[in-house]
Amino acid sequence: MRIGKPFENSVYVLLMLGSQVENKPVKSSVFSTLLGVSDSSLKKTLRRLVTAGFIQSSATRDGGYTLATPLEEITLGDVCRVMEGDPVVDIPHEDLASHIFSDSLHHSQSILNDALHDGADAFVEKLRKVKLSDLLISETGGELHCDWQDVLSNRDHPRRFDHRRFDSRA
Repeated sequence: MRIGKPFENSVYVLLMLGSQVENKPVKSSVFSTLLGVSDSSLKKTLRRLVTAGFIQSSATRDGGYTLATPLEEITLGDVCRVMEGDPVVDIPHEDLASHIFSDSLHHSQSILNDALHDGADAFVEKLRKVKLSDLLISETGGELHCDWQDVLSNRDHPRRFDHRRFDSRA
């Protein structure tokens, strides 16, 4: 199992949209610049989030992307399912044990498969328990609210963001 970059990109795009003041649209170029990822690959990720119903897109001059589903209703498991597909964990069924052991003498394949399935189930269940809103608590204990276009325009360092300067509630 390998979780791809689109999963992490999706999580942070959703967090950015969830913290955007007044649900103002955010352009893909703002996401790609702040996240340090390719705009073209991020647009594919954004399209999948739109298709899943997590975000909306508006192709107007002042448009961009807005949150369509509240972060309280989206879990890491939901995002992982959308970005990685079902099943999230792909377990091989090669039955290699039968190549070297007699079924009557050795049950290693069933033990291995049971362990892999149990681990996959535990992984997915853990992701389903974490709401994206749980990830958006600021150091002050409240929710973060800012305008990401302003953050992009006023950054001191290309990879560091001090939310206290932009949190509209702080």
